[in-house]
Amino acid sequence: PLECAIVEPRALGQSRFEELGVRISPTGTFTLEPKQTTNLELRYAPTKRSPLFTEDVSVQYAGVEKKLLTLSGSSTGMMVALDTDSLPFGTVCIGSQQTRSLILENSGDVATYFKWEDNLFGPHFSISPLEGSISPQSEVPFEVVFRPEVVDDDIRTEGILLQVEGANPLPLTCLGCCVPQPEDSMHKLTFEGPARSRSVKQVTMKNPTTTNWFLKPVLEGEHWKCDDSLSIKANSSATFDVQYFPLTMTHPDDKYNDEGGADGADGGGGQDKKKQDKKKPAGKKKGKEPEEDDSAADMVAAEAKLLKGTLFFALPDGTALLYTLHGKSYPPQSEATTEVTTPAKASLPIILPVRNWLPQAQRFAVDIALSDSGPAASSTSLEGIPTIDLAPLGACDYMVKFHAYTEGNYSAAVTFRNPETGEYLRHLIKVVVTEPNTIDTLDIESPVRQTSRRLVTVDNPLPRGTPVTFAEDWWECDHPDVNLVKLGDIQGHPEGSFQIEYRPLVVPPPSEPPTKAKLVFRAKELGVYKYDLTLLALPPTSSPTLRFETPLGGFQDETFTFTVFNREPATFTCKVSSPQFFEVPPQLTIPATPDWLGQSFSVKIRFEPERIGAVQDTLVITDSSPGGGTCGEYRCTLAGTCRRPQPRGPFEVKAGDTKELPIRNVFAEPQLLTFSVDNAAFTLDSGAEATLKGKETGSIRVRFAGGAGKKGDVTAAKLFVHCPAIPDTPPQVFYLHGLN
Repeated sequence: PLECAIVEPRALGQSRFEELGVRISPTGTFTLEPKQTTNLELRYAPTKRSPLFTEDVSVQYAGVEKKLLTLSGSSTGMMVALDTDSLPFGTVCIGSQQTRSLILENSGDVATYFKWEDNLFGPHFSISPLEGSISPQSEVPFEVVFRPEVVDDDIRTEGILLQVEGANPLPLTCLGCCVPQPEDSMHKLTFEGPARSRSVKQVTMKNPTTTNWFLKPVLEGEHWKCDDSLSIKANSSATFDVQYFPLTMTHPDDKYNDEGGADGADGGGGQDKKKQDKKKPAGKKKGKEPEEDDSAADMVAAEAKLLKGTLFFALPDGTALLYTLHGKSYPPQSEATTEVTTPAKASLPIILPVRNWLPQAQRFAVDIALSDSGPAASSTSLEGIPTIDLAPLGACDYMVKFHAYTEGNYSAAVTFRNPETGEYLRHLIKVVVTEPNTIDTLDIESPVRQTSRRLVTVDNPLPRGTPVTFAEDWWECDHPDVNLVKLGDIQGHPEGSFQIEYRPLVVPPPSEPPTKAKLVFRAKELGVYKYDLTLLALPPTSSPTLRFETPLGGFQDETFTFTVFNREPATFTCKVSSPQFFEVPPQLTIPATPDWLGQSFSVKIRFEPERIGAVQDTLVITDSSPGGGTCGEYRCTLAGTCRRPQPRGPFEVKAGDTKELPIRNVFAEPQLLTFSVDNAAFTLDSGAEATLKGKETGSIRVRFAGGAGKKGDVTAAKLFVHCPAIPDTPPQVFYLHGLN
């Protein structure tokens, strides 16, 4: 038999296998018979995390140690610990604080969650972060702050526990000492300015140590703001800005000026002190006079009105700096002035940003004040809703609508006031009103020399008793054929009416587009109104007709009366296509007429036909003034009827005497006329024929030799006038009576 034993390596009196959690059986000495074998059982049961390890397993027999095998393994697990379980702080001034770092280390292989039991901190200590998670092989820094609230030379908190998931709680003890604040570390800062306006003062901080300082100021007071931190390098100084932003007014009746005071304030001294001081009567007992009591009371009241706050710096060396903050605030300055431009008679929306400066909801009553110094304040409006509600620290866009009738520069103030506190903010508005745009485009068409009318109405926003005045030249149009008439009085009425009249005089060519024109009229109180006109002149719907009827050899005169609208003296040309039938003057000279209704003018037309039947012609009267004329063309239809010639007479001729009879060449061309009498008692002293020019009047002389009857008898005869060149024309007949 052979006695054997497993060799366990040892270090510092402890088995290496036990340290690793390895158990090998059989343990101790065991005997092997010849040719006998035995089994070794290796059990790995680690109790803590272990990195990869390698160990040799040897057996000892007969005084010899022989390696059997190599054992290797590792175990994962959690290993979390604080870098210290006791954290001492130095001496700290009351109200100050000191900060130290604490490290939590996870040297294990498993992430875990941690949380401080903050109910065990006590009143003087705080730790951040309170909870979180830590990854394997990492660290989490904690910031432990000692901020003592009482003066005590021995402040300690024991049993502060950090709970770690999957492990035992980690304890911590904090110790410190607190002493009173030195007087030389307390300072006072005084501010003043308009409410809700920023002003800044700087404080200078010195770091006399050899390490950099990272300070966290503690600010109390809602009317001040500052940065969350301040960094000061070793052996240097830095400035720190303290912003004063008063949320309320302490002196609402004073006005702040840029020189750092309030208008109307006495600067704290009232009247000149020399004038106030009076000599006390000798022999009287000294004591406090009533004026001194009043002054002290005023100072107390003034101090009570001030806004107050504190700024505290806890220094790393355990000392502290404390600044007491006092502030005055005056009525707020206006928000940024909104400057806009708009044409007159156009509604302009203006957006005003409104913000709530308080962390609680506010309702504002809106007061809109339009300056009455504008060019026409009574016709100008600026309107918006009367109240708005804002959420805490919220903002909204408030819209007002501006409308002005006249051009010029306008100003207004919109005030948003909290009726409960009297606090307000104000926006100023400046508006430059330019010429109005075109209000409308009107299409008007009319036949020439006929008037088409278009009615337009305008609003009158003025109070009932306010007059609306118009200058003598209150309207204008760049087209001469347009007229504007004011219908009634506008004063006292909500609107006024105007009538646009269009009376064209000339018909344009068919291919020419309608004419464009601009109409402008103005009232002193309501400003300018602009309209675009599209004008179309149409041919006349009908033309007048003059009718004539006369026998051949006769004539008839008629008068054509027409209305002219020439604003300058004009010359008209008269034409007909058949002048042999109708006679008209070649030209007409007509004086100027400034009246829109024009003036009537007449022209005489003679109808003298040269053949029997109906004749129709057109009289055309055209403005032939220099430059083409502006009165256009007039037309009149001429309808004539020529009857058979009527006998004329009787013409009486005494026996032995002669009679001159008028004859006329009714033709336009010269003609030979022949004469004959059907009674031999009558003879033609002037001959049996005569040649007359066109439309020429001549005469023939007829002699009566006497008849066969007794005295007083009448001898009848007929005189015939023929035109041989026109044989179809009936002769003219003259009745003759010869007197014996």
